[in-house]
Amino acid sequence: LTCHNPHSGEVALETCATCHAGIEDVDAIRMDATDWNGNGDVAEGVRSEYNAIRDAMYVQIQAYAKDTIGTGIIYDRDAYPYWFADADNNGEIDVVDGKNVTYSTWSGRLLKAAYNYNFMRKTSAGWAHNAKYAMQIAIDTIEDLGGDVTLYTRP
Repeated sequence: LTCHNPHSGEVALETCATCHAGIEDVDAIRMDATDWNGNGDVAEGVRSEYNAIRDAMYVQIQAYAKDTIGTGIIYDRDAYPYWFADADNNGEIDVVDGKNVTYSTWSGRLLKAAYNYNFMRKTSAGWAHNAKYAMQIAIDTIEDLGGDVTLYTRP
């Protein structure tokens, strides 16, 4: 059974039914009835739970960079080195001489958070077989950056 593309790590969706009989949509797969992301929906799939917590981590990273470090930050999954400056906090990557400005005002705490977020965005199958681990990393990261984690259920 091949659950993932060996080169990209993408989930081979057609094989999910082998272990999750009766599931027609991979986004409907759940581990249990726990509401991990705190939105009150215990019927949504684990992928939605995972994505909501991951996205909340990004919002907290941006808030921390702006409010604590003093320089806004933007992530671009497809443009290495992925993290760029938004010094004027207009929601757009700063550009100088036609080039994106790489984020450079790191603190140790922000660097750890950025690593965790990039891991979750680049690990395309994290929601499928490591969701609890990854959601815990995201919740811990949000908390470490001073965010409110009271709505989340820790795995």
